[in-house]
Amino acid sequence: MEWIKREGTQKERPEDLDTTSSKTTVYLRRKQTQIEHEMEDGQKIKAWAYEEAEMGKEEWERQQNDLYSPLAKEIMQANNDLIAKNELLQIQVEMLLDLLTNTDGTEGA
Repeated sequence: MEWIKREGTQKERPEDLDTTSSKTTVYLRRKQTQIEHEMEDGQKIKAWAYEEAEMGKEEWERQQNDLYSPLAKEIMQANNDLIAKNELLQIQVEMLLDLLTNTDGTEGA
C-alpha cells in the first residue's frame, strides 16, 4: 500500500477510514493536520494536509473478513467456555452453602 501526500478543503478533519464516499474504493488516512493557505487576493483559507492510501472495496472486505471472522469465533468460544465454568462454580458454591446451612450443630443430639 502506497501512502500519498494530499490536501483537502474539508471543513471537518478527514476520517482515518472512509468506506462510504466511494462505491469502489476505501480511503485510509493518517497524519491529518490543519494548514492555512493565503490566496492571491490575501484571503486565508484553511485546509487539511494528510497522507492517504487507497484500497479496492472488495480487497478491504476480504481483509476484514480474514482478520475478524477467525478472531471473533475464537473470542466467542473462549467466552462460552468462561460462562460454562462460571455456571459450574455457582452451582458448587450453592451446594457448599446449602451444606453449611444444613449443618447447624444439632446432629447427634
